[in-house]
Amino acid sequence: MNYYFFLLLIVLFSCNNSPKHEYEYKDLKTFQIDSTVLADGDLVEIFAMSGSGKTNDKDNVYYYQTLVKTRSRNDTIRILSPLFKLPTEDKITGREYFSPKEYNYNSKILEAKFERKDENLNILIQALNDLSNKDGEPVDLTAYFNGGMVKHEMVAVNKTLPIFNNTYKTIIGILAFTKDPR
Repeated sequence: MNYYFFLLLIVLFSCNNSPKHEYEYKDLKTFQIDSTVLADGDLVEIFAMSGSGKTNDKDNVYYYQTLVKTRSRNDTIRILSPLFKLPTEDKITGREYFSPKEYNYNSKILEAKFERKDENLNILIQALNDLSNKDGEPVDLTAYFNGGMVKHEMVAVNKTLPIFNNTYKTIIGILAFTKDPR
């Protein structure tokens, strides 16, 4: 009897309810980007996010894939985002942007506005990464403005969710939320 109880405990503890995702990382340049599929301020509704097993570092920027439906045309669009935007600056951290890894799908905040990615965003991404990695030490921003920091831009591809293997119109940008979805 004790043997079966012990075996049942082992089986229960070895089962994990959270899915294990397997990622591969593709160079951003391998994606066909269509900058006309969304305009700044277009409302979109999120229905899937790829996630990522990695976070940005000093050499790499990782883009998350977010699948959205447009409000105006009901098109499905793939948005590649390295950051999301808060409705206002966070009073505790002082941040206006956050990693898509912090997005809480259970918050049920699925509506956002699309914002185009500009060249200054890479500077911001790298500066935020260095600030979070240096424990309060000052960061020399000179290298960022000289364009020497970002070495690789990679897109996380979730191999365990087949929906991300489909062909979609793709654009690079940021999702700006009207409520905090973290």
